Amino acid sequence: MRMSFFAQKWNKALSLARSPAEKRWLQVFGGLLLASSAYELLRPLKDVRGKVVLITGGGAGLGRALAFQFAGIGARLVLWDLDGAALSATAAELRERYPGSAPLTAVCDVSDPTAVYAEATRTLAAAGPVFTVVGNAGTVSGRDLLSTPDHKIELTFAVNALQHAWLAKAFLPAMLDAREGHFLVVSSVTAFVGAPKMIDYSASKAASRALALALRAELRAAGHGDRIGVTIVCPSHIETGLFKGFSTPLIPAMTPEYVASCSVAAFQRGEVELVLPGLVRLGVVLRALLPQWASDAMDRLGGVHAGMQGHDGRASEKVFAIMEKMRGGGK
Repeated sequence: MRMSFFAQKWNKALSLARSPAEKRWLQVFGGLLLASSAYELLRPLKDVRGKVVLITGGGAGLGRALAFQFAGIGARLVLWDLDGAALSATAAELRERYPGSAPLTAVCDVSDPTAVYAEATRTLAAAGPVFTVVGNAGTVSGRDLLSTPDHKIELTFAVNALQHAWLAKAFLPAMLDAREGHFLVVSSVTAFVGAPKMIDYSASKAASRALALALRAELRAAGHGDRIGVTIVCPSHIETGLFKGFSTPLIPAMTPEYVASCSVAAFQRGEVELVLPGLVRLGVVLRALLPQWASDAMDRLGGVHAGMQGHDGRASEKVFAIMEKMRGGGK
């Protein structure tokens, strides 16, 4: 159903070409993307059976869906989240459906490096070496820049970007000792596309993507690239509480389960970067080649500038409130 939807959108995009030359260029790019996808499908899959996968933000939304996907392929799980009740509920469901996943849970504020290092020490002692670290926790303020308090900008960067530095410093030494490991970084398509009322979010997600790419380069330069991998996932709108009310006319919201399935498949194939959905992936490629006025037109037609107009920020406010409380009071 979803594939047929995107096929219709692709055919519509081809029909909008103003000349045969434009249509041929679109067909060339589409063919390159198809060939690239076929190559990725031929790679041997990573095996996580019996290995430990840590997921931040694992209590709900995409993190919860990722937990079920990894459990379904035999992983043992460690879930971190700010919401202890959500963690407990997700862990109980996992134990019932996938007893072998044996999920361990911890309430952890990933924006705080001290908390991350302390919880990482406990995790390694309780679960053993962590094979895959999934940096999924995220937050969004949903306000224009001048209306966003400074401390919320700082917290947004700490959660969306800096957590990946703290996680790498906490778990990479054990991965190096074990001579295997993987980091799955959940970034966003906003790493490529700036959007109103998402300045702090877009910038922090761009930082998370750059951090992950630099980490991969550093591992490869040190001779560890064949054993310790990095996968970056850049999805567009996902149906989660954090983005309730967000909408764009051309790109439908994706379910957490769909994004989780694609993300775990990309991880297993050892892909470096996955942009979802495919139509947006094409847009990212075109954006790198087209003049700025054309990129601006794409944004207008795609509704990027109006996407946050109906955003319901209550879930985000809850996240900020919990972090502020854990840090010793609000500002």
